[in-house]
Amino acid sequence: MDILDKIVDKRKKGYSFILDKERSCIGDKRIVPIVDFFGQKAPFIIGEYKKASPSVGNFGLKMSASRYISKYRSAGICRFSVLTEQDFFNGSLNDLITSKRKFSRCGFLRKDFLFTPDDVRISYLAGADAILLIAGILDDTTLRIMIAQAKKFKLQTLCEVHTMDELDRVLALKNKPAAIGINSRNLRDFSINYNVPLRLKPFIPNKIKTVFESGIKDAFTASLASNSGFDAVLVGTSIVKDKDINERVGLIKKGLREGRSAQKNFFTKLYARRSKRFIKICGITNIEDAQTAKRYGADCIGMILASSPRRVDPDFLIELEKIKILKIAVVKDPDTSQIEQLRHALKTGLIDCVQFHGSETPGLVESFKGNAYKVVTAGKKKLAKDKDYVPVILYDLAKCTGSKCRKDISERYKTEFHGKWVAGMINPDNIGKVIRKIEPELIDVCSGIESRPGIKNKLFMRKLIHGAINE
Repeated sequence: MDILDKIVDKRKKGYSFILDKERSCIGDKRIVPIVDFFGQKAPFIIGEYKKASPSVGNFGLKMSASRYISKYRSAGICRFSVLTEQDFFNGSLNDLITSKRKFSRCGFLRKDFLFTPDDVRISYLAGADAILLIAGILDDTTLRIMIAQAKKFKLQTLCEVHTMDELDRVLALKNKPAAIGINSRNLRDFSINYNVPLRLKPFIPNKIKTVFESGIKDAFTASLASNSGFDAVLVGTSIVKDKDINERVGLIKKGLREGRSAQKNFFTKLYARRSKRFIKICGITNIEDAQTAKRYGADCIGMILASSPRRVDPDFLIELEKIKILKIAVVKDPDTSQIEQLRHALKTGLIDCVQFHGSETPGLVESFKGNAYKVVTAGKKKLAKDKDYVPVILYDLAKCTGSKCRKDISERYKTEFHGKWVAGMINPDNIGKVIRKIEPELIDVCSGIESRPGIKNKLFMRKLIHGAINE
């Protein structure tokens, strides 16, 4: 079993005991007012109270839930998530009850692995204003029943998803939840992928409130969520582990403000295209190839400003200005002068993003505020992970070393780079195989569609893009 299955299995096996225990905590009627949980002005923070998690263990919190939430209140937060699951998160329904009674005018979300109408009724009586429904553990019929039951008690629902399939199921419901939360954390192994919420957000209609769940830890991650249009961020672990709640909350609020007021960053613009997969044609050296890439349906083009047979002069970016396609400048270990030139090119709209191809630090990448990402050579012994360079890494498969890596789209790629941004060893003849095995989110192609370095073959380009779109 994965972690999510273990949690749900444990709850179902002990459900009768859990219900009896929870019923003993509540009365016959609700004694606190219902608050419009998602009625706050966006973007806002949902502060979470939890004592433990399967990925971190016990947080060592020594104060009660209500005392801890008073710290959130002092930091200016008035929407809260209380984790009540007892076996894996050391939670309790009493944490919700006591907190809501002390801060009755604030909004409270009950976060647990709920799956019956009884759970909804108990949540209402305990003082919840909203409940979490996890699409990954509920079938469509149960989701419909739970949402209807919540509306009966005037509770709002936050329906959580982590995949496109789960989101499609929720959006297909006739009776929609009040909000959809996209969890960057995979509850089956508790890994974090910051890109998941950014990728799925554009598929949700604007009239439905959205919450970025998990992984928000600083101003940068908060700005990514805010820039992409999320109404709220649910923050737990990073704050619970921090001794200075006010400072951490202040950083996140700063990021939310900056992200919302800034121009749309590269990821927001790219994902707004809502493509099944994205195609980047790199090594563009002339206007004709740039126009051809756009005409055939590429999402973005790359111009190499580093040492390469395909290197172009920065002035070439001015020539490309009128071609309406996302433009990426490719650099390697830029000096201070080139970094400033890149920032100016972003500010003036000559480029939309920077692709770093050297030994650049996460801090440098983040300083471009959602308009940069990092390339990592897939063959290195210590492979950088997505979480090292938020929100994505482009993995260069062509430079792998060793016999296994040299095999065309090997089994290793299928497991390690499934669903990632990938480059290298991709051409019109193997594009179908690449997609079927790796299911990449973005495909970066350069030499695989060239007649000679820097000169694209139109037939090759058309065949590759057509294959990538229609596979």
